[in-house]
Amino acid sequence: MFRIIFIMVFIFTFGNSEVNKLSKKNINNWLTYYYLDPQPELTMDAIKTFSNQKVLSRKNSLAPLSSFLSSIFEQNPDLVKTNIDELIKYSEAERKVFILAIYYSDMNNKFKFIEKLSQTEKEKLMLERMNTAKFIKIIDMDAISPTILDQHWAGFMASGNKVHIFRIIQALEFIDSKNGSHVITGNAARWSLISNSVQHKKVLEICKSTLKEVPKYIKKHLEEIISSVELKLKDSKI
Repeated sequence: MFRIIFIMVFIFTFGNSEVNKLSKKNINNWLTYYYLDPQPELTMDAIKTFSNQKVLSRKNSLAPLSSFLSSIFEQNPDLVKTNIDELIKYSEAERKVFILAIYYSDMNNKFKFIEKLSQTEKEKLMLERMNTAKFIKIIDMDAISPTILDQHWAGFMASGNKVHIFRIIQALEFIDSKNGSHVITGNAARWSLISNSVQHKKVLEICKSTLKEVPKYIKKHLEEIISSVELKLKDSKI
């Protein structure tokens, strides 16, 4: 129903031949648990794999992948500097992922790299808009849509930064909204928190530690999420 666990975009895509290109590191684990075992040296191999499997150019990959890569680029700015000439060789649709990733990483000289990547008039127009737009880091964005939820999940998986989870938890207030699109976002936040809390111990810990900080209209949903996760974890051990 929702795209929130962005790794789902890739799980059924990659064959063993592609996984082997990541030095026997399973690409799904590399994405899902990057924050636990950062290996930026595999980034260019991963990008090549995404391109070969037509994932990099998919519209629904743009938000999560650019968010994921932006965190890696922010932590490892030399990755961009060293590989910019290689990144230019990808298609326009694929370069858009890199342009957004560099932009949101807010690294030094980011516009210099974006300008180098901008080979078409469409890309140059995007650069102009970026130069004049008010900059907001992904981690500071309110999760008001499923797309931004995707960005926060990707950002968390790349960095482990708990602020991304706080943003997602705040979106639970939309469950009780009278606005249809907000309800979709709220339920997407709920579903993704359950799924990822089962998969990531740290997400469940953050949910529990946040209980005392959130208002009552969010707390009730968060308590239900925690109970649901603990029941799932208990059942999995039986």
